Amino acid sequence: MKDLKNYSGFLRFVPPSDFAQEYLFFSDAMGYLDEPGLHIRREKFNNNIIMAVCSGTLHVHQNGKHFELGPGRGILLNLEPWHEYYSDPDDPCVILFSHLNGKGCSSLYRTGTCCFYHAVKRKYCNCLLQFIPASVRR
Repeated sequence: MKDLKNYSGFLRFVPPSDFAQEYLFFSDAMGYLDEPGLHIRREKFNNNIIMAVCSGTLHVHQNGKHFELGPGRGILLNLEPWHEYYSDPDDPCVILFSHLNGKGCSSLYRTGTCCFYHAVKRKYCNCLLQFIPASVRR
């Protein structure tokens, strides 16, 4: 996998076109987060997120469940219901993330929150890194 430090601090938020919102899966945000104090808690957010842990530990709470994700693990999370995710204070995480939305997203959650493992994460990370412009790499 590529050296992720080259992407430190990259965040990209772009509103999708009306066509994309109506007919496609789309991402309106993606990034590389290396923030030891990362802590998100929301009652509701009209989006979904896929996160891959590069290092450290990420904690995720939703639907009465707690997920503790280390390097090589990831999660696909529906952000509509209450949710919380945060970097472990004793083992700060680095994550790659991408918001995912579109009319068909609800079909991704037939079995609830989805965790995934290393092989998928590596492909996801390398795919996501292709969309980060060279001008923002350090």
